[in-house]
Amino acid sequence: MWLDLYTRDTFAAAIFYSQALGWDTEPPERCALRYEDDREVLVVHGHAVASLRGGAVDQAPDPKVRPRWQVTFRTPDAEAAAARAIAGGGEVAPPALPAPSGPGTQLFDVAGTLFAVDGG
Repeated sequence: MWLDLYTRDTFAAAIFYSQALGWDTEPPERCALRYEDDREVLVVHGHAVASLRGGAVDQAPDPKVRPRWQVTFRTPDAEAAAARAIAGGGEVAPPALPAPSGPGTQLFDVAGTLFAVDGG
């Protein structure tokens, strides 16, 4: 599973979540934020746990970004997973939505919740 946070201010979001989830405690190397591929990657105990995308990476917060979490589930066969989701009442999301990190298919579950599947 992979998490992407789309936010107006990635720096403020990184501070908020690291404090709220207790990732900012000792030792100092426990939590880090690194920039790669047009996103901030949140690393906890040496493992990338989420990416933060949007604004305020050396710029003002972007008021056009609609803040939200994007969940991508890794599966051996993304096409088969998408087909099963559709058979279960889900729908493919319109292509106008921002793509998840990497290849994959964005879907809505039966309640309308956006998620993605990726063959990773």
